[in-house]
Amino acid sequence: MHYFYLGVTLIVGNDEVEKLNPATISLLRNSHYRVYLISALTESLLDCMQLIFLQTIKDYKKNKWGNIMEQLKSHGIDSIIFPEEQQKLLTFKDSYRTSELHKFSKVRSFMSKDQWDHFQEEEDILANALERLYLKIVLPAI
Repeated sequence: MHYFYLGVTLIVGNDEVEKLNPATISLLRNSHYRVYLISALTESLLDCMQLIFLQTIKDYKKNKWGNIMEQLKSHGIDSIIFPEEQQKLLTFKDSYRTSELHKFSKVRSFMSKDQWDHFQEEEDILANALERLYLKIVLPAI
């Protein structure tokens, strides 16, 4: 087994060194970084919504995203992050975020897959949610 440590991405080639080239390594690092950015932005957005709608930020130790989403249902979260988008973000958290933060890299497992996830849907969900939050909170105040 060959190990390559590049920045925050530990790439295990499983004796398939020929698959590791600068472009592949760059894509893996990019995907790992996207997982981090999507996670940080989602947490910040949910914390911001708690602060705006509930005037408090509660720090959940387990299922933080799910608990916050459930808590915000009575305050109109469904009009900012649609239910199917909430589910997609929760699936992302369970599938990618948790494994990346606990060193069981799901991004690294892309090495053995024919198709990679580039997290475009999650990025679009967050961009749209931020726009909807702006339209709901800021625009009426202008």
